[in-house]
Amino acid sequence: MPSLSLRILLTIICLLLPCPAADYHVDANQGDDSRTGLTPAEAWKSLEKINSTTFLPGDRILFKSGARWTGSLRPKGSGTPGADGKPITISRYGDGPLPRIDANGNAREALLLENIHAWQISDLHLTNRGKSTAPWRCGVGSVP
Repeated sequence: MPSLSLRILLTIICLLLPCPAADYHVDANQGDDSRTGLTPAEAWKSLEKINSTTFLPGDRILFKSGARWTGSLRPKGSGTPGADGKPITISRYGDGPLPRIDANGNAREALLLENIHAWQISDLHLTNRGKSTAPWRCGVGSVP
């Protein structure tokens, strides 16, 4: 993974020049976080890898259909809003059941959108059931 200073430099260049967005693939079964994530054959494995990556406008995070993750998804980065903007997208790739993210009652939410904007999220199965009912749990949480 590029160093923080390299990532900042690339972000500045992308703001000044048109940069192609990237598709990041995530596969809980066959993935490996040491890979690039840029193709299904190079898919990442964990939510932790996604949570530690700052995404850029136009990027897409694509979860493998039929795969399942345990934990909380907390993406970073913001897209650009508006009709001509470039949102960051979370969706799926492949055929089969929706990708499932299950917080198992161990986090407040299965997906947290905190201090980010211009995201489009679709085709995920989010759940946060625990051993007992708790009023503070939810599937999706947001903080402005």
